[in-house]
Amino acid sequence: MRNIYIFVEKNMNTKSLLFALLLFPLFLAAQINTEMPDVDKHIRTDYVKSTMGIVQVLDSTIEYTFDGTEWDSIEKKCIVSRHWGTQGLPNEWSIFTYNTVENRWDYKFYLHYTYFSDTAEVVKEHLEKPFNSNTLSLEQDSFRYYKYIDYNSQQFGQMLSNLIYMDYDFNTCNYTGGMKYCFSMYNDTLYDEYVYKMLNPSTGIWENYASISFSYDQNNYLQKQLIRIWSSSENAYVNFEQNYFAFQNGRMIQKVYQAWNGSSWVNIDKYINTYSASGLISTEIRQEWDLIAMDWINATLRTHTYSAGLETENLYQTWDDMLQSWQNMNRNTFTYDVNSNMLTKNYETYDGVQWNNVDRYIWTYNGNNQVTLEKYDLWDVSLSVWNDGSKDIFTYDGNFNLTQELVQIWDGAAWNNVEKYEYTFDVNNNKTQYLFSAWNDVSLSWDWINKTEYYYSEFDATTINDIMNRSISVFPNPTNGYISIRPSDKVFKWIQITDAAGRVVIDKHMSETTSIIDLKQYGSGLYNICLFDDGGNAVSSKVIVQ
Repeated sequence: MRNIYIFVEKNMNTKSLLFALLLFPLFLAAQINTEMPDVDKHIRTDYVKSTMGIVQVLDSTIEYTFDGTEWDSIEKKCIVSRHWGTQGLPNEWSIFTYNTVENRWDYKFYLHYTYFSDTAEVVKEHLEKPFNSNTLSLEQDSFRYYKYIDYNSQQFGQMLSNLIYMDYDFNTCNYTGGMKYCFSMYNDTLYDEYVYKMLNPSTGIWENYASISFSYDQNNYLQKQLIRIWSSSENAYVNFEQNYFAFQNGRMIQKVYQAWNGSSWVNIDKYINTYSASGLISTEIRQEWDLIAMDWINATLRTHTYSAGLETENLYQTWDDMLQSWQNMNRNTFTYDVNSNMLTKNYETYDGVQWNNVDRYIWTYNGNNQVTLEKYDLWDVSLSVWNDGSKDIFTYDGNFNLTQELVQIWDGAAWNNVEKYEYTFDVNNNKTQYLFSAWNDVSLSWDWINKTEYYYSEFDATTINDIMNRSISVFPNPTNGYISIRPSDKVFKWIQITDAAGRVVIDKHMSETTSIIDLKQYGSGLYNICLFDDGGNAVSSKVIVQ
């Protein structure tokens, strides 16, 4: 039961938070079995790349599987619309799966993004709606929905204001279960409470399940977390578990975990942390409550050692009550190169007398600090030597794009191929294909397994900054007439644009301009753009509209 509290620990990222949220009912009643979403990828998207005023936007992807003779389509993702800011961020997608029986693409679900700004792919909202093949329309309810707050908490990571995760049976077109969190905030930057609800698929009603509430000290550091479970018989939330926290200089130094026994709170575990002068975690002690002695007893200790801010040893010990001392159990030791890249990670166990090797990882890097080799070795106890285990070999192109990852294992005499991942890029460094292959030991050749193709479109997104930058003032030249305004351009207060005849076509305050200025409506030709600051100082440049 104790694992579920990971989501309140300091410096916990959003992925860990969602992992804990989604696993919460599993620890309580095993009532739900659902895939845990990778929330990290929902916080940012990577669909847009800008190169010298030209923006490439991912338009579609198609996934295939190889049947031994030809490539069979599996799934495709197609852009529906973009938010036409400076980057043309794609905000609507349709996902289809290939119907091999009917030999057609079937609509699967709809995906929608809302971004915090026009210039960065930081997601504010993410929703997915399944397509009902019976009614031939999208369901009214989203089966995935995340809404983020534009704030990253030191204690909770990326903040959420809403979360819905539902199970949908695409064969019967019915929701089969789900979970929902209703968040309430404290001071707009911390969680006050979130109520967890479970979907009853029979009634379609969200039913109360648990309430998680938080309280803070005067410096807004977490002091207490209370978990209560919904009781149908009492028609109320009842105590279940709670944690108490203590912080010092913004770092958690203690956590006490308690469970409710039906009438009172009972101590279970206590965690004590210490830190170095630079704020790095030094020791982590876990203690257990002794019901007989009515006192805390040492259980485990993890000690971290550093050099120049890099961890060189991670030592794990357990408490020996008879000897009243810490006993070595295992440790990891690390080495680094001059660029702080990890070179080795060695795992050892202690037999009561000495440390014994178990396994290790070895890494090598190129001049761009990209890993070129990850090698795994196992210790041979009888021969007291390292035996080769497996290795991953990474290859890059001249633009530092990863083009291949080759996985091999050692059979005692030679390295044998296992898997291969290949990536192809266009001249703008956009990934155009991913190909996965597996080694065939019979034919001694690579068998294609699956691949994904990526397709892009591009548009001219010349910005004011691009135009005013003398080094690229004529690129792209001529332009298609659309000039985008970034927030950074707002340092100027006034913009005036005249055509070749001196006619003023735009003369307004920068705050009154839209994200995109359309010069094409005034006709082809040469235009002069002047920007004025508060002091009346002006900078100007020219652009040609086709």
